[in-house]
Amino acid sequence: MTKVWPIPVIAILNKGFSLEEIGIENWAFKTSDALIAISKLARIGVPVIKGDVLECMDGAIEKNYDGWECEFQSGEPIIDFIKRSMNQAMDYIEDYPSDPNILFVLTPAV
Repeated sequence: MTKVWPIPVIAILNKGFSLEEIGIENWAFKTSDALIAISKLARIGVPVIKGDVLECMDGAIEKNYDGWECEFQSGEPIIDFIKRSMNQAMDYIEDYPSDPNILFVLTPAV
């Protein structure tokens, strides 16, 4: 199934490393770039509902099965959800052990 994201979301995500060659319709980011992308998504009103961690091992990108999720709470104002999802994603990434071989995949809600 092909993901259909609005052009402004794609313009943010495609600044990362394409994962197309490993069968993932998304992009991955190094730590600092992931934080910038999350901030930009929040500025255009797009929450990040999920994130996955990948590792570069011997030149290959592999899932390491770490990640986070942020679900919308019933009755929650959307602006609060956007802020909460941004903070949760940033906290997770900032707290993740520093390693130059780690990449983060962001899943925006659209």
